[in-house]
Amino acid sequence: MVRDAESHAEEDRKRREQIDTKNLADSLVYQAEKELRELGDKISVADRTRVEELVENLKSAINQDDFSQIKSVSSELQQLLMKIGSAVYAQAGSTSATTQTSEGEDVIDADFVEN
Repeated sequence: MVRDAESHAEEDRKRREQIDTKNLADSLVYQAEKELRELGDKISVADRTRVEELVENLKSAINQDDFSQIKSVSSELQQLLMKIGSAVYAQAGSTSATTQTSEGEDVIDADFVEN
């Protein structure tokens, strides 16, 4: 029985890797769809279209058990999502900096003397 388990260890490892790859891809599809919903119009039309294409390609690869395709599309989708996230973050940061500057314009500088 031990020899049988040892002889199938490589098959088990490959199967485990395939299952993990599919699970990560499923999570990435969910994350991408969630970000598209949450960020709405903060994403450019070109980026939105590309994310939707990659999500469809990834779903297709998952259904066909094409693990090389799953890995390559997942990598491309992750990079695109990181690019979108950093762009939205930078956009939000510049908006808050502008807000702070305009709020600071109403400040009156005065000295306070206690009697």
